[in-house]
Amino acid sequence: MRILFIEDDLDSAELLVDYMKGHDYQITHCETVTNGLSYLKQNAYDILLLDLNLPDDFGLKICEEINNDFKIPIIILSAYSDLETKLKSFDLGVDDYMSKPYNLKELNARIKAVTNRNNHNKKIKKEKINKNTFLIENKKITFKNEKLKLTKMEFLLLKELIENKNNIITREHLLQKFDLAENSRSIDYHINNIRKKIDENLKKPKYLITEYGSGYKLIF
Repeated sequence: MRILFIEDDLDSAELLVDYMKGHDYQITHCETVTNGLSYLKQNAYDILLLDLNLPDDFGLKICEEINNDFKIPIIILSAYSDLETKLKSFDLGVDDYMSKPYNLKELNARIKAVTNRNNHNKKIKKEKINKNTFLIENKKITFKNEKLKLTKMEFLLLKELIENKNNIITREHLLQKFDLAENSRSIDYHINNIRKKIDENLKKPKYLITEYGSGYKLIF
């Protein structure tokens, strides 16, 4: 299991890091929010252990961003033990909260519980996804459980169609929104490329339909 640990108290950080390494965890420690976000962007982690009172920012300020962009479980480890801070943490999507001083054995048990629950929820979510559903996640689009290889413009156009699924989106709307009016035929090029990546029969497309004289419609 890969852990990211953001904590500026070096003494307590050293104790936790040594304990986790002794229990076969891979753990990365840093002291600031800035460095933590940098690690998250460059590496994959299974869980985040987060202090709140950090040198460059208050830990809770990044919880919503982490949940939206990285979708990993978060356990708060903080000297703040008041109910208001705890409730605000849970409102922001934190999975668990431990007040300092905490017991390392208990923390280990909570890490296992949180990650097991998170993995179980992911499995259930995946099983519920219809194989023909488009998913937009982390600036990528998945279709039939495979990530589509899209150019930037293809991504923007397909995202717009997904968000307006089963409705006709006019050419004029797309041309104006994505600044393609000067070369209006380019939209046909992009749409055709998208269609090649999602429809098996280009003569009778099943998903990306051209409504002649109107625009386009994505059906799923």
